[in-house]
Amino acid sequence: MRCGDCNALVWLAESTEKDRLTKRPLFTICCKQGRIKLPIIRDPPIELENLLNEPSFRSNIRVFNSLLSMCSMGAEIDYSIVNSGGPFCFKVHGENYHSIGSLLPVDGERPKFLQMYIFDTSNEIKNRLSIMNREGNETLDTQILASLIKMLDENNVLAKIFRKARDKYESGDSAEMKIHMVGYDKRKRQYELPSANEIAGLIVGDFSTTVGERDVLVQHKTGNLQRILATHPLYMSLQYPLLFPYGEIGFYDGIPYVQKSQSNQNNGFVKMTEYYMYRIHNRNTEASTITRSGRLFHQYVVDAFTSIEASRLTFIKLNQKSIRADVYNNVKDALCRGDHDSRSLGKRIVLPSSITGSPRYMAEKYQDAMALCRSYGNPDLFITMTANPKWAEIDEYLRISGDSSANDRSDIESRVFHLKLDQLMAGRENVCSDEVDKFVSAELPDRIIDPEGYKLVEQHMMHGPCGLDKPNNSCMENGICTKKYPRPFCLSSCLDDKGYIIYKRRDLLSSYVMKGDIKLDNQYVVPHNLDLLKQFQAHINVEFCNKTSAIKYLFKYITKGVDKATVVLENKSNDENEIENYLDCRYVSACESMWLIFKFEIHHQHPPVQRLSIHLPGQQPALFNDSSDLEQVVSNCEFRPSMFMAYLETNKIDPDARNLTYVQFPTKYVWNKTEHTWTKRKIGQSIGRLYNVHPSSGELYYLRLLINHLKGPTSFEDILTVNGIEYKKFHESCVARGLLDGDEEWHEAMTEAATWATPQQLRELFVMLLVHCEVSSPLKLWNAFWKCMSEDIVYQQRRLLNFTDYDLSDVELQIYTLIEVELLLFQYDQSLSNYTDLPKLDKSSIGRLSNTVLADEQYLNVQCLKDSSKEQISLLNEEQKEVYEAVLESVHNSSGKLFFLYGPGGTGKTFVYNTIINKLRSEKNIVIPVASSVT
Repeated sequence: MRCGDCNALVWLAESTEKDRLTKRPLFTICCKQGRIKLPIIRDPPIELENLLNEPSFRSNIRVFNSLLSMCSMGAEIDYSIVNSGGPFCFKVHGENYHSIGSLLPVDGERPKFLQMYIFDTSNEIKNRLSIMNREGNETLDTQILASLIKMLDENNVLAKIFRKARDKYESGDSAEMKIHMVGYDKRKRQYELPSANEIAGLIVGDFSTTVGERDVLVQHKTGNLQRILATHPLYMSLQYPLLFPYGEIGFYDGIPYVQKSQSNQNNGFVKMTEYYMYRIHNRNTEASTITRSGRLFHQYVVDAFTSIEASRLTFIKLNQKSIRADVYNNVKDALCRGDHDSRSLGKRIVLPSSITGSPRYMAEKYQDAMALCRSYGNPDLFITMTANPKWAEIDEYLRISGDSSANDRSDIESRVFHLKLDQLMAGRENVCSDEVDKFVSAELPDRIIDPEGYKLVEQHMMHGPCGLDKPNNSCMENGICTKKYPRPFCLSSCLDDKGYIIYKRRDLLSSYVMKGDIKLDNQYVVPHNLDLLKQFQAHINVEFCNKTSAIKYLFKYITKGVDKATVVLENKSNDENEIENYLDCRYVSACESMWLIFKFEIHHQHPPVQRLSIHLPGQQPALFNDSSDLEQVVSNCEFRPSMFMAYLETNKIDPDARNLTYVQFPTKYVWNKTEHTWTKRKIGQSIGRLYNVHPSSGELYYLRLLINHLKGPTSFEDILTVNGIEYKKFHESCVARGLLDGDEEWHEAMTEAATWATPQQLRELFVMLLVHCEVSSPLKLWNAFWKCMSEDIVYQQRRLLNFTDYDLSDVELQIYTLIEVELLLFQYDQSLSNYTDLPKLDKSSIGRLSNTVLADEQYLNVQCLKDSSKEQISLLNEEQKEVYEAVLESVHNSSGKLFFLYGPGGTGKTFVYNTIINKLRSEKNIVIPVASSVT
């Protein structure tokens, strides 16, 4: 259907509400319910219109656009993805920006970008082709390039200005030239934005024209590059002449909303996100040049999102420099000294968790997820769904819009996937942990009884082929499938010793599919739910995860962006730039860009988690800027209590509140951010989560320990008081309450951390406690938590040795874990020998573990070796078989004979060696081949 306000193609399920009078659906995803109206996109020139209908042109459109672009793009393109096989994917990393050079190149350098419109235009096509670093023998059609240049000369207002500069240059006019591209600042309103024909102009000789801070002034000849603001009206037109062949004006920071009523005269301005959301939709009232551009559309949407993100990060970077945070006591102390200048206080705020996908954002979501697990237990199912480009909704949209491929429309794939995801979440149900086979299947349905299910599993849920059948498959690494296929047959579902499900996979002769000439049976079926598969008709992997003890690694996988921000060492000199680190590390593709442009959530949880802050007396956070009056800052802190202070105040006046701990408080009360008060909950539900505090934090850690145990404290004094005695420190209060008996606080710290921290973080915490916290019995702490600290050891060794079946005994696990602890202690100039009751490393054991050659021999795939040796033996000729049998007889009889095999090159000596080695290894013998030479 079409939006009633802007005529965009939409689905009814994307409607946010209905009009009160007409009852027609209203849509925010396209025009914000009619509040946005942009100029209509004109039909492209006939030359471009015809080329856009050619698949061969659309596959090379990015290259043609780069040849004609007037500015450069700063992001690093991931060519390992862009040039790989499969559906096209444009992916970048690092900071993205557009830069523009001077009108003429520096002497001795070749012209680039806009310079090719002005300099040496008699060789223009040759110059443009020479800048492309094309691989292989692929060439571009020079006639198409020439026709596009001519098209831009005739239609593009920017190209016309550059050609005017060319004419001045080629006429021999020695006067310097500059091109002034007008920006717009909604704050100044000193002029209205000019039309497209007036927004850029050539200035010759007289440079007295006023240049705004958002304008672009292209210099005559310089080696420097100038960045173009993402809010400049020509930001996209300069980069994408084939998407904006007339040099149209794009987004600028001052496009007003449509006035919906007479009562609201100040409607505000269109945000950059809303602008690109509007532009990306198809309407039958305007041209679809942008969305029809194939691979260039991928680049455009990535560019659009990175521009949106850059604007947000720029705001944070520029404004957070003036916003400071300090504790209440520090501000009061400054006032007592007579210092009213807020610039002398505080610390900088860098990259907050409000930025979706940032390290702090991902860390918060991970901790929230673990809080939900602590309250409700492990989740039942882990579901991974992949979009199907052949979904009926996508096909219908492509038919109406006239597009030929779903891969060319990452916006449609994202929108339909979002609709499907909403359907999946709406249909969730509780799963009984004792009925795994009812919800998860790892077998092919019977092709006679359920032909639809059989076809869907064959199409969407078969892994491979891989392994020996296809060793170059993407899942293969060092000759082994990283997804652990083929999986072993199993008569019934069961749990292994690690808590992971081994699904029922019966060896049935009739259960197989053919992928080409390769037969795949139940060993290659990806676990799934047949009802979900039939409903969504896409790859939808369903795994049972309720019983696994490693649930935190599941959430680590989901929020893997957290890896770089879990442990942060703050740089006191402010050299650490979290914004730059974030930009350098993240990769962005077209589908992800569209998802974020449409503001689709990347995280959903129910019930919500209320994060609870605590602080020591007089140390509640105080936010202020450079110009703040410190007396007003103090006044705000006194009249606007922190979340924790408001909790204490509520306990004073509400008897019901005194029956709850701080963590339990959100289940019955709601935090009002505006009023800074807790009010009784009337509807809904929520759980609380206290922010983590490291044991080395001293009094704050002990306060958190007390808050976890106490119900209904009314003040800090109340927390410090035990049996009528008010202690001076929270540590003393913990001792008086018996919370610190026998290293109990350190055991509690490790117990809580074990629910969410990685083994590496647990080892670091263990060492920190040993070094700084005076643990009275390190051995008891070690015995209680060494298994938690060793959970990643087997995985590391399997990767190191490249053996998926590699396993370690408890003794070996302890040795490896002690080695890791010893390495951490070394950073503090300490050793395990400093702690008399801790286990010590045995040198002989270390030597045995370090013998990777021996370990390799102990964990070979015996079944695979049996199959290989059986096939090799059948291929031996008579002479080779004679050698083979002689060697095997000597080994089996322990004769210890020495054999010398002689033969010229190509007679199969190596084949005989490999056959003997595989046969002996298949019998679980250790074989270590050694090459030697005599000179």
